[in-house]
Amino acid sequence: MTQGEQFEVICRICLEPAPISLSDDADLLAEERLISPCACSGTQAFVHVKCLRRWQKAVMSSTRPGASHTAALICPVCTQKFSLVPPQTGLASRIVKVISNYSCELAGAFCVLSACYFAFAGLNLQTILDELENGIALAREILPCSFNINMEEKCLSGTCSALASRLGSGQPSLHPGSLLVATAAMPSSFFFGSVVLIYEHRRCSGSRGLILNMPLEEERRFEWETKSLPSMHSNALSKRVEHGVGGPVAQNDWMILHRCACCITSPQKQLCRQTLGKEKHLTIDWGVELLPGVFLGRDVSPVLLFTKEETPVVSHQLLHGHAEWFVGQLGSEVKRGFWLIEPNASEALLAMAPQEQ
Repeated sequence: MTQGEQFEVICRICLEPAPISLSDDADLLAEERLISPCACSGTQAFVHVKCLRRWQKAVMSSTRPGASHTAALICPVCTQKFSLVPPQTGLASRIVKVISNYSCELAGAFCVLSACYFAFAGLNLQTILDELENGIALAREILPCSFNINMEEKCLSGTCSALASRLGSGQPSLHPGSLLVATAAMPSSFFFGSVVLIYEHRRCSGSRGLILNMPLEEERRFEWETKSLPSMHSNALSKRVEHGVGGPVAQNDWMILHRCACCITSPQKQLCRQTLGKEKHLTIDWGVELLPGVFLGRDVSPVLLFTKEETPVVSHQLLHGHAEWFVGQLGSEVKRGFWLIEPNASEALLAMAPQEQ
């Protein structure tokens, strides 16, 4: 047979006949052409290019990643190396192959990692939701201040805008004299279980208050009595003043809370003070009246009114330090359920002795 002549043979893989060319044309390795890639003879000599490539791909895909591809390079019949090199697989194909070969291992690892993630995420999910709610509540408190809407003054005068009214509607009624009781939802260990009397509150300036049920150490009490009121070394006088921690801020400072049950109404107030103030040379400063019968000041002279062992009609509580909240913080905490506002603050304070709230 001369060069360039063609004749038909059968592919040893698909068993279909096809022409074969002995020329060196470029189309010799076309997918539909037959070639003799190894030393086999007879019916095993020829194979389609596409069939051989498909067989090589199948062999290569059946081996695990990293293993040798020798089986795809050598003829299993004559054990000679193929003249047709196996096709190189792309990166995407190799990734798919790795995933398919290690599917069980990857699925197991994914399940373990997912379980760990959801275990940790589940613990923090409520915290994330709480923080989001806290931020929204705080933003609603601060928003009127950002637009210079002073609702305390404008709404009392009847000139507040509709926006300010909507923002202020449903907000807790906080004012100087409000009595707050911490709920079980209180996150702060310092304020947990505390009772706080608010003595300063402006929505756009912040709030200040005094804790009423946190006792003071005896050493600090004795130190204060020694420096500030030497006459109180008398047992009769020292028993009439209760000391407590008013808050975590400025604990070297102090204020005294006077509770006068007979000073609730104006006609009784003057008579009560005259009855108590028998010492005419004493200048009595009761301080600011936060609630009917409840006074807050810095003068200890009302304590000196009692010179006998009789049961006093006025109780005194000296509180060291105070608590502070920045703009919108206290209103946000009340709205989130950390504090309850006592509706009858004056009656509650006058009915209970210090440290019994």
